[in-house]
Amino acid sequence: MSSSMTITPEELHRLALFKSTQFDDIEDVLIKASVLRVDAGRIVIAAGQPNRRLYLVIEGRLQVRLDSLDNPPVARIGEGEMFGELSVIDGDYTSAFVITETPCRIMGLDGDILWELFRRTPYVAHNLLATLAKRLRNSNKVIEGLQARLGQGPGDP
Repeated sequence: MSSSMTITPEELHRLALFKSTQFDDIEDVLIKASVLRVDAGRIVIAAGQPNRRLYLVIEGRLQVRLDSLDNPPVARIGEGEMFGELSVIDGDYTSAFVITETPCRIMGLDGDILWELFRRTPYVAHNLLATLAKRLRNSNKVIEGLQARLGQGPGDP
């Protein structure tokens, strides 16, 4: 990973976390963030490790793999999306491997930067909550599909 360049207001507005925010309201906080270039095939987050940084994908695509790098991807993360938020929020270890599928440009926000953004504008917290809700709903659909394949209804052992 190499640290390089900054992010433009146009790129910022393509990131789901900053939907509806005014660049001027958060510019001085974002100066503390790092923008990184990461080659394809690199591990950005390793499962079971401490992580205090939320990442935003400016360019590129990443894979999410559970338990082992040998397992197939369970999800893909693309431009405008984020990852690493769970461990920043709850302080627990990471739950998955996140690997670059293509060369990527990502912004890293340390936890203290994220909390300052929450204080500055409610849109950042709202956008993060909306993303988490969407992911939870998608997970529920996957669980329902698995239950249906196993012939179990909701609440069955």
